[in-house]
Amino acid sequence: MNEEQNILIRIAIVGGRQVGKSFICNQLLQRDSDLSRAGVEFGIRHYNHKNQRLKLQIWDFFRQYEKINSFYSRVHAVVVVFDVNNQQSFEKCKTLIEEIKQKQIAYQTNQILNDKIIIIGNKATPDRVVSSDEAQEYSFLQNLMYTEINYEAENIQQAANDELLVRIINLIFNHQQTK
Repeated sequence: MNEEQNILIRIAIVGGRQVGKSFICNQLLQRDSDLSRAGVEFGIRHYNHKNQRLKLQIWDFFRQYEKINSFYSRVHAVVVVFDVNNQQSFEKCKTLIEEIKQKQIAYQTNQILNDKIIIIGNKATPDRVVSSDEAQEYSFLQNLMYTEINYEAENIQQAANDELLVRIINLIFNHQQTK
């Protein structure tokens, strides 16, 4: 592959209110996180991964889920975020996953959607409400990838951001190789 050629990867980040979607998006894009939200935030980041130049389009959908229904069929990964300190946000996460699956069926795409959904439990602290076991069990039963992060911590290092990004990218490439 020509090193000058970019591989386009679209990632949508969704979740309930105040679960840390925008902060995750901004950290992945390496930009300030104090931007105001009008409904949809979008950014591009170029990233080198295993000798391939990637052009990442990262979409942070704030309130306008209805505007992304058709978009689900065109993304390479959907990151569904919930706050481990808020049971309602975990229930919202489950609802969003069901909505995503239903929209995928409605648009009759041939892609296996479960391989495109990543669940992130954010704000992981010892005082959590949703246990890691509960979230992992749900993810396992749904056949989805699950990971936890704490982007509320004051000392966020770029290595952690890139680790999450690499997990997402690896999931996308592993899915494409199994088609």
